[in-house]
Amino acid sequence: MSEDGDNIVMETFSVEEIINKLVFHIIGHAGEARGKVFDAFDKIKEKDFESAEKLLEEAQEEIIKAEKYHMILVKKEAKDPGSLPFSLLLVHAEDLMIIAMSELDLMRKFLEFFKNEYKK
Repeated sequence: MSEDGDNIVMETFSVEEIINKLVFHIIGHAGEARGKVFDAFDKIKEKDFESAEKLLEEAQEEIIKAEKYHMILVKKEAKDPGSLPFSLLLVHAEDLMIIAMSELDLMRKFLEFFKNEYKK
């Protein structure tokens, strides 16, 4: 076992196994975020803005978790370029994460708009 704590995991699992474990965390958290964003949209339609805001905050927390796992891979690649093999699953996870971020940003705009419209 290496004295370098960062390498302990690398010695226990193959690179592909580690990528897959991280990728599934990214997919899971990004999917949770997207679900919360769509639930927030339902709350906006019901004019329940407080619940919508809470759901959007929860979605943001899920995205932060997804980004944490993604950053592990980004740091590994930055530290040792070319060390990570191509993974279509990782590309998919990154797509989901970026979509969740965009949907969250858009839903925040919807919330702001409809809160202002219903005040009139």
